[in-house]
Amino acid sequence: MRGSFTLRVLFAALPLALGCSVLFSPDRDQFNAAVDSGATSEVPTDAPEESATDGAPDTAPPDTDPADTPPPDTTPPDTVGGDTTPPDTIADTSVDGRVDAPGDTARDVAPDVAPDRPMTRCPGGCNDGVPCTEDACDEAAGRCVFRPMSALCPEGQLCNPTTGCMRVGCTSDAMCQNGNLCDGAERCAEGRCVAGAPVDCDDRIACTVERCEPATGMCLRSVNHGACDDRQFCNGVEVCDPTLGCRPGPAVSCDDRVACTVDTCNEMAGRCAHSPNPALCPAPGPCVTGACSPTSGCVFTPLPGYCDSFCVTGARCDLASGMCMGGGTPRSCADTDPCTTDSCDPAAMACRNAPTDMDRDGYAANRVGGTVCPRGPDCDDMNPDVHPGATERCNGADDNCDGVIDNGVGCVRPGDTCDRAIPVNMAGRTMDTQTGTTAGFTDDLRDACGGRGADVVYAVAVPASADVLFEALGGSPAADPVLSVRTACGSDPVVCNNNASVASGHTARVYLRPTSTAGTVTYYVTVDMAGDAGPFTLRTVLRTPGLRPAVCATPPGFDISQGGTVYGVYAPGLSQHQSSGCRAGAIATEDVLLLPGTARRRVQVTLFDTNAVVYVRQGSCTGGGALEVACATNRTRAEFTVDLAAGPAWLFADSGANLSASRYVLVVYPQ
Repeated sequence: MRGSFTLRVLFAALPLALGCSVLFSPDRDQFNAAVDSGATSEVPTDAPEESATDGAPDTAPPDTDPADTPPPDTTPPDTVGGDTTPPDTIADTSVDGRVDAPGDTARDVAPDVAPDRPMTRCPGGCNDGVPCTEDACDEAAGRCVFRPMSALCPEGQLCNPTTGCMRVGCTSDAMCQNGNLCDGAERCAEGRCVAGAPVDCDDRIACTVERCEPATGMCLRSVNHGACDDRQFCNGVEVCDPTLGCRPGPAVSCDDRVACTVDTCNEMAGRCAHSPNPALCPAPGPCVTGACSPTSGCVFTPLPGYCDSFCVTGARCDLASGMCMGGGTPRSCADTDPCTTDSCDPAAMACRNAPTDMDRDGYAANRVGGTVCPRGPDCDDMNPDVHPGATERCNGADDNCDGVIDNGVGCVRPGDTCDRAIPVNMAGRTMDTQTGTTAGFTDDLRDACGGRGADVVYAVAVPASADVLFEALGGSPAADPVLSVRTACGSDPVVCNNNASVASGHTARVYLRPTSTAGTVTYYVTVDMAGDAGPFTLRTVLRTPGLRPAVCATPPGFDISQGGTVYGVYAPGLSQHQSSGCRAGAIATEDVLLLPGTARRRVQVTLFDTNAVVYVRQGSCTGGGALEVACATNRTRAEFTVDLAAGPAWLFADSGANLSASRYVLVVYPQ
């Protein structure tokens, strides 16, 4: 048995004569209509079981055995579906015309459940004794219902809810049509009706509702927007697209068009919130104040008394600019003391004449211009790190204003020694300028160029592939810098210079050729003085990438026309030139330097190296003979002085017989 349901029997009512053969119409819907019009499948559980026909028209005479004949009944015979069963003697006493409906006379049915079975509204059970019906109790109505199931009958037979399975037949498709196009086109096949394929209206869209119209067989579809609702407010209302399914709606816009409110969507409350933020209403000027109205936006009002107060009288506040307009007369709070800063305090309605504190370190200046300020303890009012109580640093200055520089206690100032060298990083730059003085420093580094006074050391980090120029210029007529370069802290200088040329005066200059193609190298550059201590400027200039040891095929050469000392390098594989006047025929590693010029000049050249060869060509970098204007060679030092014509000249530093890469020192001194 299955759950309760409402039953419609799908058979056509046909004439039935007692004792005669029965012929059922194959049109099931016609049979259903007949049953719906008055027949019922709700039959008494004590109705006698009827046998199905044998499938052929019944021509045998009716069974007249008295033993099989039920007693006569005075009730009108039941004509449902050609039922030959004698009428039920239990009368239908309900008002709805159905047997066993509430109010009907109870059936005499023996219970088919155990005594401890829970009580139902069909206590006697539901069994009509018809094998092809599905029997159930309609608890809500309190009655038995019996559903015919033709699928339980043999092929070619239909289920009569009273008599059981009965054979049917047909001769044409029209006899099989049931008038419902949604369950497919029925047809007659081999004398029996065959069901058609039902119309599939499912569009596989979850938010659409589909149904089939029986009269036309057409699928009708409607959208159910409610099926798409994600129960979220702030992301908008979702809609059902009949083609694409559920689609997100536009997010809720909480913009109230008020610039000074912060607009948010409150998911928990399901509404927008608008919070005024006064910070979004900055005052346009000092005489107004701003506030935020949640309905009208920023509102500006003048500050009472700001433009017409103790400090300024007769002015008014302009709301648009926030400035005092219309003139007004400022109150003068000036005194005659140059050591005070004078101002007017509108809140206190008083003049303020505070000691001058230019660097705002909390200590008044002890001098303003040429005036001594007795109330000011700050000995440097332009430096906030210098004032009474400041930390004394090792910098050659009186940081705490106690009158003692560096407090005289074993102080090693930055740059005074190699391990305290002043750092200079040239990464990403091509020029750097440092200013300083050797005054107050110790004399602890010596070189071969004559520096005998106090010195300052810089640690300069440069790309190893760059050409580098270090240039020290004296900062006073008496300052005569001496420049030396070390490749390691504590080592001897690799190169030095005390005077680059006659024209440059007190200027020392050192050139360094590249040491590598990658990485960084740190040079320890020392500025010394040939005489008394004094101020100087140290310039660092890079050419990146630098020219590798050059030949004439790679112009321009390294420019040394300003004079100075070159710390260069020979490189193997670049031996393409030779001197015509010194060691003719010798070809070894070399470097080519450039001496551009537009006027005649005299140049002294000295090359320090073993088996050194140095020569000059003018007119062309390549070629020999008359193009070579001077040369010199020596085991340790090759030197000459040459007068050059206007125009460029090329200076060749040649290692002579040395075929390996090595360093050289070359001094060029324009006279």
